[in-house]
Amino acid sequence: MDKNSSFIESIVGEQLSSVEFVKDYVQLRFDGPTVTAFVLPIVSFSGKAVRWGEPSYKDELCARIGHTVQTAALRKGEAVVVLFEDGGEISISLRPEDRVGSEEGHFCACRNPSDQIIEF
Repeated sequence: MDKNSSFIESIVGEQLSSVEFVKDYVQLRFDGPTVTAFVLPIVSFSGKAVRWGEPSYKDELCARIGHTVQTAALRKGEAVVVLFEDGGEISISLRPEDRVGSEEGHFCACRNPSDQIIEF
């Protein structure tokens, strides 16, 4: 597995176990592995996309808790996309114009103390 493009696949089969809103970013925990998103994710379900600042954003993002990841992919230059078994989706933009700092986010398998943090 190429750690620079396929690391996110390690969450396939895991449940989203928590969503943490931390000042100006979000952490998504998948029974251990953690995705930190500095570009706030877009949440899609039933054909509707919800973005940060919209009234139901936090509810829709938290509604993914307990759902199992069906597929997860890093689409270079586009997005990190996590699709759940019920059709819900979380997408973190990787487009340069959406970047708010030096990185869009990072990933940690967080299973062993030696696990590295991978920036994306």
